[in-house]
Amino acid sequence: MAKSHLILAALAAEAAGGKNFTSARLSSDQTPGFNSAVLESDMGHKYQVLVPKSKQSESELKTELNALQLIKPLASSTLSIPELVGQTKDTDGFSVVVLSFDESKDIRLGTKNTEPIELLSAELARIHSLSLADAQQLEIQSFTPTELNSELVAEIDRLSDTGKVPGVLLSRWEKALEDIGLWRYRPTVIHGSINSDTVGTYGDKLVLRGFGSVRVSDPAEDFGWIAAGSTEAVLNACFAQYLEIKEADENLLKRAIFYSEVEIARWLSYCLEIGDDRAAEAASADLENLAEDAQRSDLPSLEAISFIGLNQEQTDS
Repeated sequence: MAKSHLILAALAAEAAGGKNFTSARLSSDQTPGFNSAVLESDMGHKYQVLVPKSKQSESELKTELNALQLIKPLASSTLSIPELVGQTKDTDGFSVVVLSFDESKDIRLGTKNTEPIELLSAELARIHSLSLADAQQLEIQSFTPTELNSELVAEIDRLSDTGKVPGVLLSRWEKALEDIGLWRYRPTVIHGSINSDTVGTYGDKLVLRGFGSVRVSDPAEDFGWIAAGSTEAVLNACFAQYLEIKEADENLLKRAIFYSEVEIARWLSYCLEIGDDRAAEAASADLENLAEDAQRSDLPSLEAISFIGLNQEQTDS
């Protein structure tokens, strides 16, 4: 059941003793699976309270708290990361977590100002450089390239079952998944849910939040959102910024394009599941446009540049 902003404010006050919250507004629309509100204290500081709606969301919140321990050292003058302020339990036994919160402006892809996207690329490189051993100690979920490939094959089959994904796109994605060279990469710590709800800017800072999907997996997953709304030139500039900090395989951007395309079908499937006909219709139209581009051979090739890739074994520093 949805909780009101007043209930969430009361829970936040219990979780973060000593804080005097003077206002609250619901933000659950930006945090699917959670009752959520943004609060302001009498000191003018802002916070976010999160309360899971299900056991799955509870698991995501546990991942987020572990991930914040891992990523906290990266907070800097150019990167804002939420800090844990307090926690408790509600009457249903779900966790109540209060995090620091920076209001942020959306990063608009496709504009002439590419500085925020390039800054995001640099910060992603730093996240992807985090210790795998530390992630393992914090019980962060991990996928090898083979395991991820198998998961994606199964997912494409499920998306096909909706009957809404054009055959030309299914064939394109299946061919990409069969291209062994495309999937030769070193797994890294990734954010796992880079999108307009989890990324923004606050002054000169990049704001990152929503760390409930952090895992060890394909670094290209974090570039899917960037690839979806950027020109080839901008995408290449972002990759160049990334390579100044972190080594990467030469096929990373191709997989990023793959993820950007599949994400549209994922969104369509989700909209069908929740019965949002208007959003499903829009997603279906996007897929049809993508399919037309594929038929005209106007989409970037997903074929691996080479078979070599990067050695999948990595020694932690």
